[in-house]
This record gives sequence, C-alpha cells and structure tokens, in this order.
Amino acid sequence: MAAGGPQTRRLREAGGYGRCAGPAAYRNSCAVEGELLHAYVSTGRTGEIDRLRGLAADRWADAFCLADDDAGPGLSPREQQRAVAAFLEAYFPVPSPYEKSRPIG
Repeated sequence: MAAGGPQTRRLREAGGYGRCAGPAAYRNSCAVEGELLHAYVSTGRTGEIDRLRGLAADRWADAFCLADDDAGPGLSPREQQRAVAAFLEAYFPVPSPYEKSRPIG
C-alpha cells in the first residue's frame, strides 16, 4: 500500500478510552488482544481526501476516522462536506432503519 495505507494497532495500544478500559477489560476476560486495520483521513487536505475513493472501493479498513480539520492548504468546508458526503453514500449505500429520510431536491 502507498503511504498512508493500512495501519495496525493492538487493543492495548488504543488511545483515549481504550487506555483506561482496555487493561481492565482484558484482566476481567471481557476483551482479547487483536489487531485492527484503521485509516485516518484529514478531510481538509486535498491529498488526504483523495484516499477516500480507495477506502470505499477496497474496504480494507476495519475502522476509519474522518478528521474535519482545516490544517494546511486544501479544501474549503463546503468542498469537504461534499467529499465526505459522497464517500459516506458510497461506503454505506443502504440507509439504516434509524436514519431519517432525506428531503428531495
């Protein structure tokens, strides 16, 4: 894979909430060690947003984070919204039963 491709993390290395809950869950037999392929895409950068097509087509990631930032030169907030909406429509083509219907037009 190209730079910025799949990354692997172990459960015990997960950040944030995982750092506190992970060891306790593992110790209490509520969790197991494993690997997770994940993607991080900074939607404010043109080079990063281009990765969404590959992510939707190959579906290699078990999880992904779409960071809505404006770091560096790249897309305007409106362009980011369009790109992310197109990605999510492609990745999740069937609405869940919990989604509201979209207005037409």
